[in-house]
Amino acid sequence: MKRTVEVLEQAAADLRSEVDRRAIPSPPTRHQAKEKAISPQRPWLAGLIAFALVLGLGGLTALRILDRSSPRSEQEILGPTPTPVPNGTKPSLTSDRAPAVVPFDSGPLAPRDGHSVVWTGSEVIVWGGATALAGETLADGAAYDPVEETWRPIAPAPLAARRDHHVAWTGQEMLVVGGIGHLDGAAYNPASDTWRQIPDTSVRTTSPATNTSQYTSSVWTGERLVLWNVVDDQLAAYSSRTDEWELLPAVGLELAAGVLRWNGHHLYIFGVEGFLPEIDQLKLARLDSDAWSLVSTLQIVHPVPMLSAWIGDRFVAWNDEGVAFESDPTDPIWIRSEPIPISGCEGVGDPLELVDSALIFGWCGSDAYYDTAVARWQAVELPGLGSGDHSVWTGSEVIHWGDATDAGGVGSWRLVFSESN
Repeated sequence: MKRTVEVLEQAAADLRSEVDRRAIPSPPTRHQAKEKAISPQRPWLAGLIAFALVLGLGGLTALRILDRSSPRSEQEILGPTPTPVPNGTKPSLTSDRAPAVVPFDSGPLAPRDGHSVVWTGSEVIVWGGATALAGETLADGAAYDPVEETWRPIAPAPLAARRDHHVAWTGQEMLVVGGIGHLDGAAYNPASDTWRQIPDTSVRTTSPATNTSQYTSSVWTGERLVLWNVVDDQLAAYSSRTDEWELLPAVGLELAAGVLRWNGHHLYIFGVEGFLPEIDQLKLARLDSDAWSLVSTLQIVHPVPMLSAWIGDRFVAWNDEGVAFESDPTDPIWIRSEPIPISGCEGVGDPLELVDSALIFGWCGSDAYYDTAVARWQAVELPGLGSGDHSVWTGSEVIHWGDATDAGGVGSWRLVFSESN
């Protein structure tokens, strides 16, 4: 009997070793810093041992042969394959070709700043802003077709000229809301080339102290445009379906600056309590039903809320020197990640979120983008001082319109990625 027990114990150890050998290891990500390794489920192990008690050593040998001839699939070990994101090709870092910068005709609009750029699925719409030199606000717009490489003017808006307004594409309309000194808004339908007015927002989109939009943020959730005045701590969401604004709960963290982020499921904010040198905390909070909760606090030198993005399945936050951290929002732990290859300086632009990636604009050197498929950053040289506010992701390339050039023109270029292999 003792000998039988010894044989069975050894058999169980052999089976565990065999399964561990076949299990596919996790890639080297942030999960190495905590216990997130893949652990195959083995509810059948007890059944094998019990069966061996009945059949003896010969039966156990037969079971080993059966196990080797019928290994578990990768899907059984890692779980079901995630559904692909339907909005475009991922930028590929596995290709031998680097993404190419392709200039294009800047069109009929005058050089400007503080304007909006929106992708409709077939056109890039540029609207509003202020002249680069005189600062005169504008109310004109135009649409660019990247396939035909042509521009068309769009109908005049029922809005006064403005800059630093908030925009979103609903799938049918371009929403334009607020801006410096404004609370009203309108929606533009490119199919009919018509505008309609929408109700005013109660959330100030201008800081009373500076008369700028520096302390306001917006994000499109797929159903609603959410506005947040950080100083007043007021939030509201507009639904194009109901044509109504709904007030949302205040964040309640007494922040000096912040930004809204959407991860496809929940509304988040990044914020800081001030701008003094000793401030080294970046706070992440989430809206759960009718209240905000603090998810985590990141210790980072020179925290800047806008230097953050949702990339694939995690948040990534960095500072103006390229020091980066990442975190799964279901876990309060931030993990130091690969540095971003941008030169350290005070000049950085808002990032542009792509599919499982992000484009970062560094104004003192290389820009960079990230791909979770290979878990690394790659530097890329872009013209001028880019920003996510003036760039759009089409599903296969980045189109940028803005930033006055030294020659008095407009910086307009396309960043074309090779297709994923």
